Amino acid sequence: MICKKCDCGLTPAKKEFSYLGRNFSAEVPVCPNCGAVYVSEDFVNERMKKIESAIEDK
Repeated sequence: MICKKCDCGLTPAKKEFSYLGRNFSAEVPVCPNCGAVYVSEDFVNERMKKIESAIEDK
């Protein structure tokens, strides 16, 4: 993948995320120049579904 802003390749990096008060980390593609993070739709749907299910189960 290429950063649209910097025109350089994205590299995997561990990033912290938060959703509905739940924090988690994941390795995602990041631009080494500007720090832009690429998060795919599949990643978002999968992670959000897991968090929502965990909340509903409580």
